[in-house]
Amino acid sequence: MTKKQYLEVGVWLSLSIFLGIKSIQLDLGTLSSPGPGFVVFILAGLLLLLSLGLLIEGNLLRKSFVQRPTFGIRSLCIVCLIIGYVLIFRKLGYLFSTFLLMTLIFRLMGTKWWVWALGEAFLATLLSYLVFEVALKLNLPPGIF
Repeated sequence: MTKKQYLEVGVWLSLSIFLGIKSIQLDLGTLSSPGPGFVVFILAGLLLLLSLGLLIEGNLLRKSFVQRPTFGIRSLCIVCLIIGYVLIFRKLGYLFSTFLLMTLIFRLMGTKWWVWALGEAFLATLLSYLVFEVALKLNLPPGIF
């Protein structure tokens, strides 16, 4: 591994530890009644595991992981889509705004046909609705529906 790659892994490890500590301070809650830091804690743990995986892969296998372009036009478009999603979320509601966001992201990321993008977006929206509204009983904004 190069020094730059060690630095990158160090940043990811530090970020995961920081997020883990902050999520504990927010209150984790329990599995049946998750607190505001629960999801962040899970994501911090996943980030920690992925960071350690990169470190192990780079050291034990003596491999240099492939560097890909980090910020391109697609990334900029996705950031703009997410900002737009935040702006329309309350007004149009969870279902419509999430379906619209997912459709555009799937289409932008390489789904060749609109029919597939619409189907994937419908499935992603339905699954996320089932998780957040039905299983976790969160109050999502109904919007126009």
